[in-house]
Amino acid sequence: MSDQTQLETVYQQIKDHLQNGIVPFWRERAEDVEYGGYYTNFAEDGSQPDQGKVVYGQSFAIYALFEYALSTSDPRGIEYASRTFNLLQKYCADTRWGAYYENLERDWPPSGRAMLECEQRLSQILTKTVEKG
Repeated sequence: MSDQTQLETVYQQIKDHLQNGIVPFWRERAEDVEYGGYYTNFAEDGSQPDQGKVVYGQSFAIYALFEYALSTSDPRGIEYASRTFNLLQKYCADTRWGAYYENLERDWPPSGRAMLECEQRLSQILTKTVEKG
């Protein structure tokens, strides 16, 4: 088997695992269907001991979903990423100071103060996402 054929085989296996394993797992277990966004904290038994939202985790969900859409041509990735981004803009942005709240309750009220560091990390991830598009 040639190197190119092996590479194509591995690529297809990864793509299949994304479509049939990883994304369905996150959609079934991590998506907060009531309030939107994604849970990012799980115990070993699969429960969510802390159902609060962390902006950094939400931003990685945006990036992963966008990458998923690019690699599989599945438009649902863009839909889910856009929905999550819109939630961040609606509930997490501190428009007075230009920062983002890092920690939020499950239904999005801030549970801490806005942090510029959060804005920097979110900007890094969103920049990478835009570069890919």
